[in-house]
Amino acid sequence: MFRKFYSFLIFLFFVTLFLQANEIDIDFGNLRITPFRSYSKISLEGFHYFPGNGNPMLPYKDTLIPVLSSEKGITYTVIDSTIFENITITPTQKAYPCKTNSVYKFIFDTTAYNSSKAVPDQIVKVVGYGKIRGRLYAKILMSPFKYYPSSEELIYYNKIHITAPNVNNYPGNDNIYPGIVVITDSLYSDSFVEYRKLKKIEGYSPIVRSTEFIYDNYSGTDNPDKIRNYIKTLKDSGIEYVLIAGDVEIVPTRYAFAMASGEGWWYDSIPTDYYYGDVDGSWNANNNTIYGEIEDSVDMLPDFYVGRISFNDIDQLQAILNKIYTYEKGEYLRNNCSVLASAGFLDSYTDASIGLDTILTSFPEYFKKSRLYDGNGSQVYLPEFMDSLNSGFNYLIHSNHGNSYGFSIGQDFFSYDNADTLTNVQKTPTLLYTTSCISASYDTDCMAEHYLRATSGGGYYIGDARFGWYIGYYSGESSTDLMQRLFFSNLFDGNEHTIGELVARNREVFAPSASTENTYRWMEYNLVLMGDPSTFLRTDSLRELNVSYDYFAGESEVILNISDYKGPVGNAVASVFLGDSLIARGRSDLSGHVVLSLQNPDTDDVIYVYKNNHFLFSDTFMFAYGIKYVRSFIEDGNDRCFNPGESDTLNMVIANQSDTTVYNPEFTFNSYDGFVNIGNSVIVLDSIGLNSVDTLKFIVDIGNVSDTTAVFYIKLNGNLLKDSIFFDVKTGKLTLKEDEFTISDFPSSIVVNIKNGGSGYFKSGFVHISSLEPNIYVTEDSVPINALYPDDSASFSIGIDTISTVFPNSLYGISVGEDTLYLLYSWNNFSETVDSLTPYGWEMYGIAHVSSKRYYSSPYSFRFGVGEDSLGYYVNDSLISPWIRSTGRMVLQYETWFDLQAGWDFALLFAGKDGDWSFLDSYSGASGNWLKKTYFFEKYPAGDSFKLKFVASTYNETGYEGWYIDNINVLPDNGVNGISIVKKKRKENIFKLINSISRTSIKCVIPNNFSQYDLKVINIIGREMFPKITTKSNNLIIDIREFRPGIYIVKYKNFTNKIIKI
Repeated sequence: MFRKFYSFLIFLFFVTLFLQANEIDIDFGNLRITPFRSYSKISLEGFHYFPGNGNPMLPYKDTLIPVLSSEKGITYTVIDSTIFENITITPTQKAYPCKTNSVYKFIFDTTAYNSSKAVPDQIVKVVGYGKIRGRLYAKILMSPFKYYPSSEELIYYNKIHITAPNVNNYPGNDNIYPGIVVITDSLYSDSFVEYRKLKKIEGYSPIVRSTEFIYDNYSGTDNPDKIRNYIKTLKDSGIEYVLIAGDVEIVPTRYAFAMASGEGWWYDSIPTDYYYGDVDGSWNANNNTIYGEIEDSVDMLPDFYVGRISFNDIDQLQAILNKIYTYEKGEYLRNNCSVLASAGFLDSYTDASIGLDTILTSFPEYFKKSRLYDGNGSQVYLPEFMDSLNSGFNYLIHSNHGNSYGFSIGQDFFSYDNADTLTNVQKTPTLLYTTSCISASYDTDCMAEHYLRATSGGGYYIGDARFGWYIGYYSGESSTDLMQRLFFSNLFDGNEHTIGELVARNREVFAPSASTENTYRWMEYNLVLMGDPSTFLRTDSLRELNVSYDYFAGESEVILNISDYKGPVGNAVASVFLGDSLIARGRSDLSGHVVLSLQNPDTDDVIYVYKNNHFLFSDTFMFAYGIKYVRSFIEDGNDRCFNPGESDTLNMVIANQSDTTVYNPEFTFNSYDGFVNIGNSVIVLDSIGLNSVDTLKFIVDIGNVSDTTAVFYIKLNGNLLKDSIFFDVKTGKLTLKEDEFTISDFPSSIVVNIKNGGSGYFKSGFVHISSLEPNIYVTEDSVPINALYPDDSASFSIGIDTISTVFPNSLYGISVGEDTLYLLYSWNNFSETVDSLTPYGWEMYGIAHVSSKRYYSSPYSFRFGVGEDSLGYYVNDSLISPWIRSTGRMVLQYETWFDLQAGWDFALLFAGKDGDWSFLDSYSGASGNWLKKTYFFEKYPAGDSFKLKFVASTYNETGYEGWYIDNINVLPDNGVNGISIVKKKRKENIFKLINSISRTSIKCVIPNNFSQYDLKVINIIGREMFPKITTKSNNLIIDIREFRPGIYIVKYKNFTNKIIKI
């Protein structure tokens, strides 16, 4: 895990970037132009925007170039360019604090768009110079465009050549054991003894410095200045990480000014420990009382990785340290890969979940991705949020409003009192990264501190000391959003990263943009890491390390062989301790070998092996008899795993590596778990010959438990030989392979297929069958099932008949084991004309009911509403259909009339099952007349079943009549790909869809004179989308991978059609 501390130069271009001597050629790639409202949004991969006041919005990119000096400038020449005409670039919008849910109007600066002056003024601009650990870099801001607003002409300089006369390729700092300094009050120094040992095990060189020592030995204008002057002396010492340990009353912070927010001086005075991370200059060059101003020449480049653990007493500190130990040793129960995303609407037009969905694409496919998004018909309340977080996630990414007490999670508020009661740590400590305002204001009592200190829950916290920012109408595009996105993009780049390194990289990347008073500068100061910056973050499930070693008495070296189930493990840290003293340490090579120099190893010596994404390995040397533990395996005749209720033989291989025979060794085998019983826990051998191997056999009985892990240990003559021997206990579970059958008549017989859906071997048992309906009975009540491995299946027949009348188009349930099998009787196309006050199978809640006030076909319709013109204040009521049988590609049609307050009351439509509803449509306002709604979908395969759910989400109580639904029909779709293609001929050329349903992309045929500016993609509530669009020959590809599942509209001049993201 040794780190190279160097600048991560951000040259992320589409095609190539190469550096020869002082010359850099840059190809920025294809310009992406997407419609937005009545404008064109231009974008490039890896570029970002600045907020503004309605002026043309151009993309920018930050770049660092290593140089020897700042005496000679950096120049550029254009290699290639493209001109676009008649293009009105979308206007910038203001950045707003993630503080209150306000509604902001869309801004368009007429003066700026009438100007004939080209923007930007420079396409490559050196905005300053700065140092990273003494190495000089030019900070460059690039925007390869010239846009003339009044003539609507855009020049895109897609290839440029940069000349940097003083370029310098700095070598990496190969610090094999990087240092950590812990700065705290002397009262707490002794509490870090175990922490220092763990950091040594992980490959660090830790020290603890008291504030008293620093204040007595280093000068400065105040205590923060003294601490910083001390840290400055560490640049060449190997120290890379700075852990500030204590609240601001224990270790003070610095306040800095980035820009005026308009909210007052407290908000603009940002507490920032980055003062201890960027140690160049004084941060107060003009010698006034305000630090961090433009005039103070802060270079914004990190020299150290900094984090803070905030506490006020020993108990709080110990709770935090215990959490660090639990996470870094892997001593938690839920060894999975999972992320929870929580978001809501920041205002009526800005849906934060769009930005989080982009972040989720950075996570590997093997990560379980869960979403708690409030809005668009879904509502999130505190119990659901707490239950989800307590279930154990590696990461929680959050975007919504907040304050020092906590943040919004939708309909409720997650407060620091709630954080105190979390219980997730023993399952998985969770890193929480939020864009909410002020929730990490560590100079007050704040959410970040409570989340870190929680005794049984929480984890590390990344958030904002003051305002987080968002840009109205542009979800995920603010400086706060981009730092959050970059953090997770870099985390999963294929390398191992510490949390402190990733936070520092965020700051480094946007340092050029932070050279003026803006939100990027704000975020450089504002971003808070509440946690240990040296912690490596998990990117995979934890694996066991297999460690063997060769040692013979009298030798001075021990050779360790380190592997896991995938093969040899390189760059693992192997260390030997006697008590808290480090005796030897080394790193494994690519073959998993490491040689440790040891003189006269002792039986009390302990070997540790650390590698990120693995459990911490520990073992004691057993040289008294020269006997070592080699490996263990299960002998059970089936899956070679422990299964509940099973008695298995555990084979343990031991070896005598001494130069003499060992007589009468006594081995005692036991488990830490109460559900384990060992029949012959003590085995005494007559002898083990020199350099020989023997196998001990223990009978192990496992109790009736679910999937878990059993932990064992073995002693030799009363001394621990091997601790923490792990074996999975895997449970076989019988489940239905198919849970629905269509039958046309009674009596009937069906073949039921059962499979082992568990993780372990199913030895034997019975499946019990019973009817859940009073008018149905079955002729088999139990069936024996034997010997099924995971995913193996068995089948049996059951007879079904009726006791009393059954109804066509009905669903009947039969209990089969722990599952329910559904019988769909005489199932045809679904139709509901609402011809009675109690339509069969429909569920109506709240203001949903059958009404004769309005109808499309007499005598009734479904209505959401009360009385003449009332909806109900803040209701979220639903109307749910009976089960509907899927035929694969389906078309839903119904008639509707609605009178709702536009933008505040919404009619929402979903299809799905309980707990898994897919959004289909949303509309608001007044229809004026009855309208026919048509939807195409094929989420559910033929033979599956689903329901429709209509939801009225209202704000106003009176003044609006409500929502009516009538003549609902669900039929097989006989169109092309689920949608009837509308073809509009234009001479010999047409625009048409080749496919209209996809998870990834929509392919279109385009005419010869195709203009991308006439193409629009909008969602069902009228919001324009921004897909990546590529063209090749006469085909166009619309990338919809970042879209949510649902219906969208493609418009090109006179062509309009629906597409479906599945």
